[in-house]
Amino acid sequence: MKSCVIGLFCAGVVLIQGLQAHAASFTKVSVAGSTGTGVSSINSNGDLTGSYGTSDGNGHGFIRTADGKIKTFDANGPLSNTSPAFINDAGAVSGGYIDADRLLGFFRSNKGAVTLFDAGGDQVILAGMNNSNVIAGRYFGDDGVRHGFIRAADGSITKFDDPNAAHGTIPRGINDLGDVVGQYTDAANVDHAFIRTADGNFSEFDVQGIGTCTGEGTYAFGINKIGAIVGWCVDSGGQAQGFLRSPKGKTTEFVAPDGVTTRPFAIDEFGNVSGYYFDQNGVAHSFVRSKAGKLIEFDPPKSLTSEAYAIAGQGVAVGPYTDSKGHNFGFIRTP
Repeated sequence: MKSCVIGLFCAGVVLIQGLQAHAASFTKVSVAGSTGTGVSSINSNGDLTGSYGTSDGNGHGFIRTADGKIKTFDANGPLSNTSPAFINDAGAVSGGYIDADRLLGFFRSNKGAVTLFDAGGDQVILAGMNNSNVIAGRYFGDDGVRHGFIRAADGSITKFDDPNAAHGTIPRGINDLGDVVGQYTDAANVDHAFIRTADGNFSEFDVQGIGTCTGEGTYAFGINKIGAIVGWCVDSGGQAQGFLRSPKGKTTEFVAPDGVTTRPFAIDEFGNVSGYYFDQNGVAHSFVRSKAGKLIEFDPPKSLTSEAYAIAGQGVAVGPYTDSKGHNFGFIRTP
């Protein structure tokens, strides 16, 4: 029987003093007439995208430009439950929508033209889109296993799996070079991080000291244009700690001081990181971490919970939050 490594943390975790977010400003994002609004992505120009709900129970997409103007849209009609996930610097948006109980993908050009696509299986979930309109994502195949795909700007789709994968490959992010990061699951159901370069070559890595049992491992979530990677690792106690991997392969682990688990989600071109952590009560709160390693925990004013999904433009972070009355909004945190 396979034995498990005992330990509380991935090796080398840096406990960072939490800093107050007193210098930051917050902007609430809400689509007029909605039952709730969430923000998922921001580009370097300050334009963002996300989704909002209406009283009929359907979801719709929106784009908010840097000047605060909001334009709403649907991928395939008002009943398609449109869920934008990413916006690039040109203003193109990609995400998911529902068609006959299947989750499929869409691409919306900066001119507003929408193209629907299917990677060939159920539950198409996007992982990222770069400034060349190249999209990475995953889908469930007929074998019930998750596989990766890349959709080129011309609409052609390349499917892939990490060579070492036995139980699935899950892309999580893509950079402007076309490099994709994510995780694959081996025969023992342990997860490992991978990098797939634009030419299709794979390399794998693990954070030292991770757990070696089912549901444990290393998860790469974001990669910037110079090849710095962020993600988290799960130890044998089931706790997640964040990591930053330099382009040369040096890994630095870190945790939010008030977090039981720490989950970095995104990294911008300057090396700033955003994500969220769960406190001892299981409540999610946001954080940003500067290139210099300073970590700031925060929540938007009057919020109960928040998750900083994306970061761009010198550390501007965005995401959804829930206020004390249970209402959902998006936020922009400007340093």
